Amino acid sequence: MMTSAEAQPNSTQPSRGERSIGEAFEAFTPVPSVLLDSAFRIVQVSASYLAFNHLTSHECLGLNVYDLTAAKSLSPGPVALQAVLDSAIATKNVSATRVHAAPGQFTASLRAVPIFEQDTLLYVLLEVQHTTAEHERREAINDQLDTNETYRVLVDTVKDYAIFMLDTRGNVRTWNAGAALLKGYKPEEIIGKHFSIFYGEDDLIAEKPRKELEICLRDGKVEDESWRYKKDGSRFWANVTITCVRRDSVHIGYSKVTRDLTERKAAESRVIAAYEESAKLKSAFLANTSHEIRTPLHGMLSALTLLMDTKLTPEQQELGSIIEESGSVLLQVINDILDYSKLSSGVFSISTDVAVSIPNLITFVVRNIHPALKPGVIIGTSLDLNLPSSVLELGSIDVHVSLIDEDATLFTIRIEVTNTGIGIKNVGVESLFSLFT
Repeated sequence: MMTSAEAQPNSTQPSRGERSIGEAFEAFTPVPSVLLDSAFRIVQVSASYLAFNHLTSHECLGLNVYDLTAAKSLSPGPVALQAVLDSAIATKNVSATRVHAAPGQFTASLRAVPIFEQDTLLYVLLEVQHTTAEHERREAINDQLDTNETYRVLVDTVKDYAIFMLDTRGNVRTWNAGAALLKGYKPEEIIGKHFSIFYGEDDLIAEKPRKELEICLRDGKVEDESWRYKKDGSRFWANVTITCVRRDSVHIGYSKVTRDLTERKAAESRVIAAYEESAKLKSAFLANTSHEIRTPLHGMLSALTLLMDTKLTPEQQELGSIIEESGSVLLQVINDILDYSKLSSGVFSISTDVAVSIPNLITFVVRNIHPALKPGVIIGTSLDLNLPSSVLELGSIDVHVSLIDEDATLFTIRIEVTNTGIGIKNVGVESLFSLFT
């Protein structure tokens, strides 16, 4: 049989059941709290309140709650405190408010619970919980919601662009006013439909919608200009930009922006047509002018041929040959102009059976520049005469021609011209064969 002494516990500490309500309040209340008497003096304070505000019970007990200034704690200011206490006492019910400090400081929720015995106020339980992190989180959410709402309003009011969202499979999720005006679909008619409905038959056969989404998913963006179709079947020239949309690195869909460039396309077509017409007129002018020049030139060369068959002195024969050869060069230039006009019109043909005598060509060049040795004689000639004619101005010349390479369709010839001048600087060599140098 156990004696009364044996039944006593060895420890002098009270058990959990033996702790008073006040002790439990002070030790275990998770919300920072103080208990006030009817005169608002602090009669009990929780350990959580003391720890959070870095205070001791001696600094709080017996002190009027209004004397807990911001210098000693993070408690709300007297205005908010008085408001919540007055409301709780007047209504005999719980009163709560949220206190916002200056930017960058704390926010707190303040809750007062009045304890009455009939109409007599006994105590007020005051809970002060700082909610800075929660407040910032809610503010961030509100800011995000405001941003999303602003963006939605902005998109919905844009009428010059079709702006809408697609889900990950390419189905239309949103539809703005610009899309309705441009494509002719109402939101209830198009939302949920696949965006391939805007493409033509050729694009569908080529699986263009699927390929565009694949490129967009891989590269983040795809842009295209081509024909798109409206609800009534009419088409328009569209500039389309599809962007991959991700949230927290997770693909959630695509944004699609479409502009109607039909007018610009038509303007470009008009400019191109005008340019092509101008080019045709220029080619026709060159062809007609060249033909008109060639007619009297043929007459001159024919008369010269008859003249060369008469009795001429050796000097006259030499001059006549130069005139005949220069006339042939001029005729070739005119024929080249005619070839250009044929090339522009697409009817030019290349002949590969034309034989060229290199020795005769060199002899022709030398004979044409020979009269320039006499003062007062000025001649004009084509590109193959430029080099020897230029070096002739600086003294005597020596022309050497050699075959570098040859095959069935092409041969390469080196022409070396040497004179007795001062030479050409390296800078000048680079532009030696440029036009008009």
